[in-house]
Amino acid sequence: MSKEDLVSKWNTFGLLSELSVEKKLVLAPLYEEMISYIVGLKLIDKNFGQYTIETIIFPIMYRITNSGGKINDIPHLYNDCVDFINDKKDEVIEFQKGYDFSIDIEAELTGMYVEKYLKQNKDEIR
Repeated sequence: MSKEDLVSKWNTFGLLSELSVEKKLVLAPLYEEMISYIVGLKLIDKNFGQYTIETIIFPIMYRITNSGGKINDIPHLYNDCVDFINDKKDEVIEFQKGYDFSIDIEAELTGMYVEKYLKQNKDEIR
């Protein structure tokens, strides 16, 4: 599938909105690679991080790309994010007690991880 076809595919899900054409052409293949990676894991029993990542990995990738960061290694990004979520498990559980909507938790985790990622990979930001 061409990059343009991938952009069209992921645009239909609304996961590329408001990005420049250049960033869409970068991010769409990365989305495709991530989904293939996740499916390839064939996880049946998921830990807290593996369960949670499924709802926030695409917004994380979007924010990294939109901020000018680069994603060079899908397995590393996935595993690093899972580890981050698992490390924050107690905070997340405490955070859940104060909010009725999981979207608040997802947005908070996404923002926290992207900030960490961009700081660690500051040399790769254009």
